[in-house]
Amino acid sequence: KHLKDNGIRILSAMENIPETPEGVLLESLLEGMNQYFSEELAQKVNRGLHESRMKGHCIGSVPYGYIKEHKMLSINELEARIIQRIYTDYANGKTILQISKDLESENITNNGKPFLPQNLRHILQREVYTGILKIHGKVYDKIYPQIISIPLFNEVQARMGKTRYGCRKDNHEVFRLKDKIYCGVCGKKMYPISAISSNGNHLRYYTCISTKKDNCDNRRIYKDFVEGCIDRLLKQQFCSDGILTSLVDELYISYKKSIGNNNTLANLKNDLQRVNKTIANIMAAIEKGVVTNTTKSRLEELETQQIALHEKIIVEEAKVRYELTKEDILDFFRHAIKEGNDFCYNIFIKFVRVYPNKIEIGLNYGINQESIDREPIIRKISTELYQTERLYKGGTVKTQTFEYDVFVVI
Repeated sequence: KHLKDNGIRILSAMENIPETPEGVLLESLLEGMNQYFSEELAQKVNRGLHESRMKGHCIGSVPYGYIKEHKMLSINELEARIIQRIYTDYANGKTILQISKDLESENITNNGKPFLPQNLRHILQREVYTGILKIHGKVYDKIYPQIISIPLFNEVQARMGKTRYGCRKDNHEVFRLKDKIYCGVCGKKMYPISAISSNGNHLRYYTCISTKKDNCDNRRIYKDFVEGCIDRLLKQQFCSDGILTSLVDELYISYKKSIGNNNTLANLKNDLQRVNKTIANIMAAIEKGVVTNTTKSRLEELETQQIALHEKIIVEEAKVRYELTKEDILDFFRHAIKEGNDFCYNIFIKFVRVYPNKIEIGLNYGINQESIDREPIIRKISTELYQTERLYKGGTVKTQTFEYDVFVVI
């Protein structure tokens, strides 16, 4: 994406994607499906890891204080006593730096290296020493034998200024229109803001980057409102099975053209077979003593061809192995539109332009488009209202209502 934003064209060695409206959408589809399959694979991997953890298997590196044998952990008694001492000293009022100096003065090391303050802080935050592992919302208590009592661990966390089981993490807010939303007044990008208002409400909105620098007078627009408009548009445009099937049919034709046909792979294999046969004949001649400068140069030439053909065959076999079916594409679109997830925004939304009283939503695809260079079609689809409330000192609440005409650009 960063390359595209800087005007650099990307060419695929495996897909010959045409420069047409369908090609634009096809490229987004392939990128989205690659991400989808990657996340699906991650879920399968996590399921496998969960099953291993339920059996008490230790996955990954072994923390200080334990020994790993046949996937199972046992306590290293010497290291466990050092961990207990670190926790006890800290709970009794010693600082991390003091504990580090004490251990260094007694030549107590961490696998031959001194216990640095950052090492000690990491040890003091590891809940696994209580026998509990928490990961991805699941709790496992059969992997790590207990070294530290839970009350001692909680006492240490309280002193470190943490919550009971580590640092509190702020919610990660996803702004789906980041890098796609622009100010219609000045043409500059709008950037996402997440803030807390004076009355404690969590505000999420997009605002023009030129509001302060160049005094752009376009007002901010709230995230939930503008993204809600897009969610409704996508469902209206593409949820109909007839429209979706027509879209998938056109995309599938472009996709099949982009990956070529199986004749390429068959021809490459035939060429490789002929090269291998010729090399075998030359080697037979060499074994009989027929060796000339021409024989040697011809053999080197054929070996170079052999390597090149092997590489081309690998690429073509990858195309066949991962070839999508029409049902794959249709199921992917149905899932993405139903969930209203990031794939829809990446695939369908080209840009969003926000004006003081209207919103233009550019789509990557329009039915019966013939040329990517033609004049865009702009069509009004709805009028949307939203209200904001602002609480002033003294309890006064001021309500504002904004009206936007929503247009689709195809």
